Amino acid sequence: KVCDDTRLLFCTTGVLLRRLEKDPTLQGITHVLVDEVHERTVEGDFLLMALKEMLARKEEAGDTNKIPMVKVGLMSATMDGDVLAKYFDGAPRVSFPGRAFPVATLHLEDAIATTKHWVDRQAEWCHGSHANQRKSGKAAAKDESKRPPSEPE
Repeated sequence: KVCDDTRLLFCTTGVLLRRLEKDPTLQGITHVLVDEVHERTVEGDFLLMALKEMLARKEEAGDTNKIPMVKVGLMSATMDGDVLAKYFDGAPRVSFPGRAFPVATLHLEDAIATTKHWVDRQAEWCHGSHANQRKSGKAAAKDESKRPPSEPE
């Protein structure tokens, strides 16, 4: 919720679009920061278009005392900033040097193998456990679950 005491509002793209729909000048808003602009979505692209049009309308109005200029910051670690600067009519650009860190893709099977994790199939919370099946009245005559070799029957 937003009130007179609100100083910082985190919101989704959809919430900001709804706000622009109700208030095309974003009265009372001084800054809009949009993160992850490289994640191309219909909503995200529409938001960029709406922000560009809002800035153009305010610039045409000229009197920034009546309608203060909203400062827009667009952030992306991977998108070409020159493309965004050009889209926003040569807007200034800030770049922070950094480096990409290697990312390894692990799947659940990899994590299980790495941690040597195993599920006690006898535990009552285990969906397929004999105890769970007994409780629900669906137990087989004999427990057929597989255990690690180190676990006694």
